[in-house]
Amino acid sequence: MIATHLAPFIAWLATREPDAELRRRYREHVQSYLSFAAAHGGPSERNHLAWDATLPQLDWLRAERATAISRFVEHCTIIERTRIPT
Repeated sequence: MIATHLAPFIAWLATREPDAELRRRYREHVQSYLSFAAAHGGPSERNHLAWDATLPQLDWLRAERATAISRFVEHCTIIERTRIPT
């Protein structure tokens, strides 16, 4: 299930972020979040807060995680808005 969400995000992110190292870190953050959410279930907002609380709270790292998740949410929104009803 994680790969179903992660693979398209990685491809999309390559069109948005020119820095390969930053893309790798964003992927790692999103993959970590998706793994946590899959293991814990429940509402995404609660999962996000719980996941974030388990990680190091360095300001720069917290900001980077927030940006990575924002990019993932942006990607999911685009996918949802362009989905063709079946």
